[in-house]
Amino acid sequence: MYKYIMILLIVVNINAQEYGKSENGLTHPFFGYKKQIIKEDENQSKKTVIIPKNLENLSADELSEVIKDSKKIAVAFPTDDNIHNYITLQNHATKKSEDFAIKWQQAILRDSSLDLSASAAKSTFARNATTADKAQKRANFWKKHIDKIGVVVFFNKNETSVNQAQNKVLFFLNKDYPELAIRTIYKNDHPALVEKHGVEVTLDIFVVYKDKENNPNWYRVKAGLTTKNQILDNIDFVYQYFITEGEDK
Repeated sequence: MYKYIMILLIVVNINAQEYGKSENGLTHPFFGYKKQIIKEDENQSKKTVIIPKNLENLSADELSEVIKDSKKIAVAFPTDDNIHNYITLQNHATKKSEDFAIKWQQAILRDSSLDLSASAAKSTFARNATTADKAQKRANFWKKHIDKIGVVVFFNKNETSVNQAQNKVLFFLNKDYPELAIRTIYKNDHPALVEKHGVEVTLDIFVVYKDKENNPNWYRVKAGLTTKNQILDNIDFVYQYFITEGEDK
């Protein structure tokens, strides 16, 4: 009998150690008390911002993930410790970034071929020079060809607001080039021209260029509402790749 009592006490003691003390007395595995304790511990860990012991060895992705999770916890449970630890993690990431920037600059100073800003500066200068050259070429072009070029724009009577917007653009185009012949016509009123030049949509903008025999040649510049610069750029393109090539043949 004594042996049975000792065995019972040992079993009870093991259960008590394994499942802990329960305030309601339900310490038997049957009641799932052990699982409840684990669940509470997991929930508690999700409420605390923890600084990893291997913080210095974390990769950039791992550190980013830790900070992301820590921020969620700190916002949800803004305790003093959580805020302190989250700021510590953020400061660590900032310091890493600063160290990276310093090393980057040092590497460039050691090897100038790594410095792309030098070539970028040259590119900027080249672009500015190209823009100035383009403006000069355009001025020379219009001075030479202004009497050979006209602009025709097909409108749709039903698109009043679009027509007004494009007319404002044409106004400023004419202001820059007073001698340029500009004409706006309604698509509905000129079926023969529409068919001949394949006008499908409006607005439809054409440049009309008179060749050596004084024959008008039509070239589409742009379909749809557009800007003054786009019209001028496209006229440059049409002249270089269509008109000039035609004259050279």
